[in-house]
Amino acid sequence: PEPVPDPAPEAAVAPEENPEAGLARLKKRSRAVVLLPADLDQGGRMRSFLLERGYARIMIAAGLDHLRTCLQQPNVGLLFLDGGLPVQASIALLHDLEGSLQALPPTVLAAEDVSQPVVLAAIQAGASQLVVKPYELDEDLAQMLDQVFLQG
Repeated sequence: PEPVPDPAPEAAVAPEENPEAGLARLKKRSRAVVLLPADLDQGGRMRSFLLERGYARIMIAAGLDHLRTCLQQPNVGLLFLDGGLPVQASIALLHDLEGSLQALPPTVLAAEDVSQPVVLAAIQAGASQLVVKPYELDEDLAQMLDQVFLQG
């Protein structure tokens, strides 16, 4: 009797990758995030948090002049503004940045007060999103940052 051939091994089928997920990863690698933290320790924690979530280019601005320099870099995809300033000063800074830059990147503003007038003023100044201080470096913040980053 002739030997029965072994059945052909099943070809390993790679799961189809979601094209949007691939685009998101590419954007996270190629676009920069600029942080203006209240202090450098906070900036370091935020940088580590973002690196763990796939962001590759993260600049920490050590003051307003350095912030302007960072924002002049090509391909900035997100500004996270929590410079320890009162909310009205942060909104004034956004107005100033918007007037002095070619295009303000999508901006997340951290504020202690998020009343309706503050939210409206922040949006008019160019903020894409507000977070309430103190905020946690958690999955909710990560999802919100991803959403703002990928819209830009």
